[in-house]
Amino acid sequence: MDTLSVTTAQNDDGTFMTRWKWRQQHARQPGKGGVVRVSLPNNGWAQDKPILAELAAIHRLLEVERVHGEGRLGNNIRIQTTFGAIRKALLKGALKENGRGDTDKTHVALFSKFLATKYFEAEIEVLRPDKWRDEEPKLRLDCDLVVTGVPTVTVDSIVGPLVVSRHALNRVVGRCICRDELQAQGKTENDLKHLPDRRWTSAWQHLERVLPNTVRGHVVESEHRRVLRKYGKNPIYLWHQDSGLVYVVARESYGLELVTAIHDEYWVAKNIPTQIGQRLKYGVAA
Repeated sequence: MDTLSVTTAQNDDGTFMTRWKWRQQHARQPGKGGVVRVSLPNNGWAQDKPILAELAAIHRLLEVERVHGEGRLGNNIRIQTTFGAIRKALLKGALKENGRGDTDKTHVALFSKFLATKYFEAEIEVLRPDKWRDEEPKLRLDCDLVVTGVPTVTVDSIVGPLVVSRHALNRVVGRCICRDELQAQGKTENDLKHLPDRRWTSAWQHLERVLPNTVRGHVVESEHRRVLRKYGKNPIYLWHQDSGLVYVVARESYGLELVTAIHDEYWVAKNIPTQIGQRLKYGVAA
């Protein structure tokens, strides 16, 4: 298992320094390492700033610098953090049961969402500062980071990049990836705690495949009213025939977010695709 280890301390000027190292398998020397210098100027983040700084640094390392490599998700990755609150926000059992982890720290939950979705399989450990060892990496990378918004990861779709909520990923697991498995076991789509972590990686990969090949349209009025009550105005509905789901997209301050996936029995117009070369082409739904 490959390991990203980080430790964060506050500087005298109110900024933060996150030291990090990336070690593949059991290599004696870290392959990569360095320092991320983090600034959080938003006064709305007065509480838990060191935790938010560390989460933002992890996001920078994984999503921008890609220290773990291209195209990887959370499988076979361990992340060693400074703060127990990060581990609580990412407890697998709680994420599977309610999609919220086990923290009442709203900003910590929001900043850690990228780890709870795209990197669901990653093992999260707490590394006490006194256990940290400074080691010279083969490749050193230092960078500065000014955090101006919530760190996010997205999946491409026909309406643009979508952030994926924890609840939506759970719904894809229960209503698509493991639908037959749950029925055979006599379990419901809400009973996910017994499923292996890799099912959430499969759900993310499923979204990467299908969202660029969906159809935008409508659901029946009764279901539309329910969605409005729960997720707010002007939702977007995307249908994918093979997965049997309608993906519901809401507008949030940080962009478009996939908030849930519902059965396509609520879909108004189920179009039959036509084969063009190696691709299926769907007509425009009414």
